Amino acid sequence: MTHSAMEWNPEMLPHLSKGYQLMGPKEVDSGTAQREHETGRGYKVPNGAIYTTVGDLARFASFMLWQGPESVLKTASLARFQTQSAVPADMDLSQGYGIGFEVERREDYVAFGHNGGVAGYTAELLMNRKAAIGVIVLSNGAVNPASIAERALDLLSK
Repeated sequence: MTHSAMEWNPEMLPHLSKGYQLMGPKEVDSGTAQREHETGRGYKVPNGAIYTTVGDLARFASFMLWQGPESVLKTASLARFQTQSAVPADMDLSQGYGIGFEVERREDYVAFGHNGGVAGYTAELLMNRKAAIGVIVLSNGAVNPASIAERALDLLSK
């Protein structure tokens, strides 16, 4: 992941999209996202606020789908972390949380991934381990990436 960082740097600035938040039916805020770029994201680091690209997230997803180098983390260890650490979060055992990942039973498969958001930006990474499929949706506006990612992963998993 060569284009990811916890704080922006001058090399990534020309590629950074402008963030927007809908504040009401006719009000859009782009100032908060810009201010956070300039002054830092404070409490959101390190629990979020990573600057990244679709390409870097795709590399991360590939690693999480057991396509990464064993020298970083052995496949057996990764599989154990992904499967033995899920904690059921509801009574029908259809959702849970593992080490850093949300887990959800879909119609014919189990999806795992994580989402996030800061002022002006939202993101979703969902994966189907069994089919080795990952979906990444990034937004710099009011779009809900979760619903788009879920629908895309459902379609690709059929």
